[in-house]
Amino acid sequence: MSKVNGTLKQKKICFIYKAGRKSKNKKTKNFPTEFYYGYYELQKKGYNVSYLEDIEIGMAWPLRFWARWIHKLTPILFHLPFGVALHSVFSDGLRKLNCYDICIATTNTNGLALALLKAAGILKPKLFFISMGLVSQSLSPVVVNAYRIILNRCHLISLSKEETQFLQRKLNRKNIFHVPFGVDVKFWSPSIPNYAREYVLAIGNDMARDWMTLVRAWRADFPLLKIVTNLPVPSHPSNVEVISGDWRRKTLADEAVRDLYQGARFVVVPLRQTVQPSGQSVSLQAMACGRPVILSDIQGIWDRNLMRDGATVLLTPPGDVDTLANKVELLLSDRVLEDRLASLGRAMIEKNLNVDAMAEKILSLFHLLESRDSDHCPQENGRDSLREGLS
Repeated sequence: MSKVNGTLKQKKICFIYKAGRKSKNKKTKNFPTEFYYGYYELQKKGYNVSYLEDIEIGMAWPLRFWARWIHKLTPILFHLPFGVALHSVFSDGLRKLNCYDICIATTNTNGLALALLKAAGILKPKLFFISMGLVSQSLSPVVVNAYRIILNRCHLISLSKEETQFLQRKLNRKNIFHVPFGVDVKFWSPSIPNYAREYVLAIGNDMARDWMTLVRAWRADFPLLKIVTNLPVPSHPSNVEVISGDWRRKTLADEAVRDLYQGARFVVVPLRQTVQPSGQSVSLQAMACGRPVILSDIQGIWDRNLMRDGATVLLTPPGDVDTLANKVELLLSDRVLEDRLASLGRAMIEKNLNVDAMAEKILSLFHLLESRDSDHCPQENGRDSLREGLS
């Protein structure tokens, strides 16, 4: 393994992100690192890592006129971003990428565009694609088959055990790997204990958020509920306050989100049924801040061995108004349960679902693939060893 480690440390590794991180880093040095997916942790370990934003490699707007028209045809072209991929080729993006040994795409559009270039044989580095909600239950078999073909030459990573298994079935591929998402426990940390907390928090902007069920469950005798979102929220009682906020678009700073977590009695994450790990970052950030979480028991819960009802979290069936109201009432009335969930949730994040653990899993995947290549193992044997090493 030492030989493999030495070889890997000589490799040039590049993460591909959506635009905005570099400007954000210039403004503040105090930010959580989880949405860099291991970049900073690998850097600290001495690996040769850097990152590019999609706009630097021609994979973000504004696209040239012809690329925009091709991109508009994406739904017809098997939902594959041919326009983005071609624009990267003619915008010098491909040349920049081919200077690296390993590229890691962190969004679906960029991942699919790079997969197209890899399938065409013109993208040289090994390609890893961290997919989130790439394939839905409703996606047509024709599109799924197109994805199966295009993704054949890249290594697909999922941040949820359930979604990993779902993708393996849908794409008929065994070598799709689970890397657990983890949050920055130094940034997301508990505040000084304070039982003067007067509100409950719900926050999020993904389309799986079920604000209707939460509003219907919020009884008149419950404390103030703060819902932070840019999504529409249905008519609600006077003890529900809706705050417009999107921290990804800088309308709500990370520090402000942390203050909201730390000041809440607990956090509610109401979700519609989905196989994707919706609510993952909010749940883990809140738990890292020492706050109990009530979470919808969706199919896409990222790790059922860790997210256990009554132990680290309270689970409630999606769309079940009465059960959600009862769980809220239980947590409001039971300080012992509140303290236990807060303590065990934080401990679980510190041990399992943090940025260092995420980076270690990514390294394990790199090492195993390097070992397979250096030993000239047959493809299937390599896949078997990878599955064992990353299980």
